[in-house]
Amino acid sequence: MACVTPRARAVQFFGAFDTVVSLAVAPGGPFGEEDAADLFGALRTQLFALPVVEARHSSGEDRVLIGLLRVMTTLLRAQPQLKHAGSREMLRYLFDGLFDVPSAEQLGGSGSSGGSGRRLIHPAPRCKTPASRDAALNALLEIARDMPRNQVLLASLLAAQHGGGESRNLWHYAPALLDKSPSGYVGLKNLGATCYMNSLLQQFRMVPEFESAMLALRLDDEALSRQAAAKVGDGLSVEGAGATATPTQEEEAMTLLRQLQATVCSLVALEKRYTDTSEFAGAYRDYDGLPVNTSVQMDAEEFFSLLFDKLELALKRTRTPRLLKGMFGGETVNQILGRSDGCTHASERDESFFALHLDVKGKRSALEGLDAFVEGETLEGDNRYWCGECGKHVDALKRCCVKKLPPTLILHLKRFEFDYDQMRKVKVNDLCEVPPSIDMWPYTREGQAAADAASAARDDDESQAPATHTDQPAKGFEPEGESKAPEHAEYIYDLTGVLVHSGTSDSGHYYSFIKERNSFARGRGPAPAGGRRRKARWLHFNDTQVNEWDEQELARCTHGGHEQVQSWDMSKGMHVQRWLQKTHSAYMLFYQRRHPPSDADAEATAEAEADAADAEAEAEAAGDADPELCSTVEELQLSLHKGTAVAAAALALRRGMPRDIFDAIWRENLQYFHDRHVFDESYFLFALQLAEILIAPSLGGAAAIDDGPRSPLGAGPMDMSQVGGITEEGGIE
Repeated sequence: MACVTPRARAVQFFGAFDTVVSLAVAPGGPFGEEDAADLFGALRTQLFALPVVEARHSSGEDRVLIGLLRVMTTLLRAQPQLKHAGSREMLRYLFDGLFDVPSAEQLGGSGSSGGSGRRLIHPAPRCKTPASRDAALNALLEIARDMPRNQVLLASLLAAQHGGGESRNLWHYAPALLDKSPSGYVGLKNLGATCYMNSLLQQFRMVPEFESAMLALRLDDEALSRQAAAKVGDGLSVEGAGATATPTQEEEAMTLLRQLQATVCSLVALEKRYTDTSEFAGAYRDYDGLPVNTSVQMDAEEFFSLLFDKLELALKRTRTPRLLKGMFGGETVNQILGRSDGCTHASERDESFFALHLDVKGKRSALEGLDAFVEGETLEGDNRYWCGECGKHVDALKRCCVKKLPPTLILHLKRFEFDYDQMRKVKVNDLCEVPPSIDMWPYTREGQAAADAASAARDDDESQAPATHTDQPAKGFEPEGESKAPEHAEYIYDLTGVLVHSGTSDSGHYYSFIKERNSFARGRGPAPAGGRRRKARWLHFNDTQVNEWDEQELARCTHGGHEQVQSWDMSKGMHVQRWLQKTHSAYMLFYQRRHPPSDADAEATAEAEADAADAEAEAEAAGDADPELCSTVEELQLSLHKGTAVAAAALALRRGMPRDIFDAIWRENLQYFHDRHVFDESYFLFALQLAEILIAPSLGGAAAIDDGPRSPLGAGPMDMSQVGGITEEGGIE
């Protein structure tokens, strides 16, 4: 016997129930008016007690709601007298269930969490699926039919629903296609060839500390003046490294920072599929001070470098001048080490970086690129190094290694180079594997020094050198999930983002694969019921599209190299297997430190968090945060929008993003919710049928049109002059 699902049983039950009621209330049936009224009242009580079940991004229908509405519609159609008592209350209930919009608190993850579990809460409206909306619209039509008073109320509610707002002049406007991705994240609109901008912005937005800091910034003139005065009071320089910039450049940088903040806020709080980046792109200026050409593609790494230069300039006017350095900034050290004639002197020069640039040509993996990065070269012969302390030329080793690692490590794979034979720029499509985790110890100053000591010990044929981090199957590789010795745990980094380029050196497309930072596993939010941790997802950000992605596809989608494809061989008259070079490969890699650094090394790492706290305090002092919004998001509901996205939205409210930005975003959300309910085929049909009910009598023929309002049971045309305001109690003014 086939298993019947609960949904199928509900459909069968209410189908049979509706049929039985139709027979019972038919002329000559066993149900009288009193029986019908009792049944209708019982069904209405059950209807009003139903919780909101339908989810925003699910096809699951509330079969109980649909079944009750269909049975009640059948009763109303057969027993019109039921519309006299309680039908107006039901009309309002149905109207709200169709056209209510969710509140910021609902979408921000508000709700109680009494007990050990967490209650499943879905935001408004109650009717989200086509089946439930059709059932509710049909019930509304039946309540209004032959009842002028109900017609007036319904027309008044609809008039208010359509009042105000901006006109829609798009040729094909379909709000249903603009709904937020089921992943819970918002995409970015491609303005022509701005995929490089979109893929990079999404990478930064998905760094929780960066997002929080952007939301907490206060960049209005009054706040900037307060911050400048506070710096002077603390004895800090207001100019900093930006003193060489012109006032115009400083203002352009601040405008860019404001637009970046607005874009990040939209990515957090917007409820549409994507946000427009026109204003951010318009605020961006290239090296020559010219606005970006959105129809010309730019190198993502070049854009990244110039963007951070401008953001650093703007941040110097805020209370978080080292925000970027604290999150993404590290330091390398260029060393020249004496290697002959008894010279052991060293010359060192530090350089800051936001990304390490690695060769990929001829390198099988990014680890080999890191090996080449620290390999160095020997200065000997005519190229010997002059040691000032020894006063002579000596053999020396010149190399570069990492002195300080950032919390988020960015690796740039040099996929583009200039071919002097062809005299043009070409793309390197060689295979270069992306390791899921990296042990950065061998590439640091300390790691190189340890390797040098071990090598010297072996060369001197002394006792066996102690085990070091270099005694690994693969240098720099750390299997994901395994833990290093406590003294070196802070050198382990896990892959959290890959920015991919697909195409050639002349044209192509950028997109990103990004792993959620699981805030629950990191103690940034409440854990799910039962203490379990939800596994962080990988997501594919491709301009306006955001979808979940299988990390098992990492090698195929990011490593480059060759792939086997089938193609038609005309000479053989059959499909044959061929190896073709992939044109899509990883271009920038983003790694997150697995464990926090030790206390001795934590000062620089914690600087960004301190800066964010300062900005948060500044926002609080400015009185910008809405206390009601901030107080309703202490407990996050993981059921809504799949976890981390909701946590991000709730975090935005708790941190208090600038109120003017939040209000603008929420107005856009409200307009979208309204349009989604109205620009719908089922609603258009409902409006047409309602108009026919309002302007044409169902009894009395055409001559009755001018007779004016009729009694409730003799439904004539409704007097449209009665359509006015609605009192707080629900009556008509």
